[in-house]
Amino acid sequence: MFVPKAKQSNEAVAKRKAFQKIKEWCAQIIPMELQQGLNVDVREVVCGDPACAPVDTVITLIWNDGGRGMFGVPFDPMEITQEDFIENFPVAITTT
Repeated sequence: MFVPKAKQSNEAVAKRKAFQKIKEWCAQIIPMELQQGLNVDVREVVCGDPACAPVDTVITLIWNDGGRGMFGVPFDPMEITQEDFIENFPVAITTT
């Protein structure tokens, strides 16, 4: 359903800003030579299982040439700090 920008909730706006911030962190940490053809998707996943975090943020990395990867941060997207992001970022992507 379409909701005009003026009527969108503050939470929805804050969530979109958090998603954008996480995408920017990806651009900062992924080497430039790996960014060509990269699409980054950030989603919030709610889990009802008592063994998992109630809200996870899942970051999916998809390259146009078929490469892909996914990782999660066990926090609400609006609560993630850059340190949390870096701590959970896959090391293999940043090594040479």
